[in-house]
Amino acid sequence: RWRADQVTDTAGNRMTFSHFEESRAVAGTSASYNRASYVDTIAYTSHTSGSPLPGYSVVFVRESRAGSDVPVSVTDWDNWDTLRLDRIDAKFGSTVVRTYDLGYTIRSYTDVVSWQTTTLTSLAVTGSSTAYPIVTTSAPTVSFTYVDEDNRAANGSNSIEWAYPRLATI
Repeated sequence: RWRADQVTDTAGNRMTFSHFEESRAVAGTSASYNRASYVDTIAYTSHTSGSPLPGYSVVFVRESRAGSDVPVSVTDWDNWDTLRLDRIDAKFGSTVVRTYDLGYTIRSYTDVVSWQTTTLTSLAVTGSSTAYPIVTTSAPTVSFTYVDEDNRAANGSNSIEWAYPRLATI
């Protein structure tokens, strides 16, 4: 898998990326593979000289997708994410100064088979100051709505177009 671990500009300023790996063993073998790779943290405002150390970071907090949108029975090489992004924390040092909290809904469908998919339905932003007195504020929650559209063009009277949610409004 390709991914960036660090970026350094010509003046020596650096930001680093750490990742969380989700692996899966193949049944009956000693083989395993990285099923998913998630950005875990981005730390920035550091320098290649070692001073300053990173003062700011963005932390990507995951949550389990356990439930009806994760396959119940799988074959060895099936690939899907068992985690999803729950929120993003922007930090100054170890203090969270802004949080982006994501809300989801599982949508169910029945075409030839029954299946589910996850849609992002809300984004709530909160933030706080880092100096006394600490002040916390919240922005209005952003809502997302969807409309079901065919996922492919009609191909004769016996074709299945597979409805799929498309972003309608923000």
